Amino acid sequence: WQNAQAVTEQLKERFPQRTVRCVDSLSAAGGAGIFALQAAVNRERGMSLEENAQWLEAHASKMCHWFTVDDLDFLKRGGRLSPTVAFLGGKLQIKPLLVILQDGKLKVVEKARGRKAAMQRLVQMYQNALDFGGAEPLVIVDHAGCPEEAEALAEQLRAVSPAGTQVLVTGLSPIIGAHTGPGALTVCHFGTGRMG
Repeated sequence: WQNAQAVTEQLKERFPQRTVRCVDSLSAAGGAGIFALQAAVNRERGMSLEENAQWLEAHASKMCHWFTVDDLDFLKRGGRLSPTVAFLGGKLQIKPLLVILQDGKLKVVEKARGRKAAMQRLVQMYQNALDFGGAEPLVIVDHAGCPEEAEALAEQLRAVSPAGTQVLVTGLSPIIGAHTGPGALTVCHFGTGRMG
């Protein structure tokens, strides 16, 4: 965000005749992708630059990010879990379910026993927060090196989504993947809002 603001100021200086507007998506990965796609849809609907920016700012806190990881060691290395919790969780096949909070921090909201249970719980979390609220009915499932599981999760989401909802599967960037580790699965969509 700080880099984006710095570039915005540079662009304003270089192109004073142009209007440059910077909006914080408060999102990552698929959430940022949905945010950018929604900006394009808003423009096609005839919103001015300022109207579009205001709409996006008003709806940024409605972007939901639900995810799980396969290996707790990566969260331990990033300082998000203690070594003891990571060790015990790994031995017991505990899969944390996390969210991105309003302030951009991660929070473990639940724990599931096993991968299948974690994926089922992601679908339930999506259903509980489902409310596109005027946004495009779009859901993105991101994954870190597990395309078959991501597609299986996407199929489960399609089965419980309203007609016309598009569920896309994409790979996480290496930067995010380095934090989550292989096997991470995310579900991103506009919804009722974030926790915290």
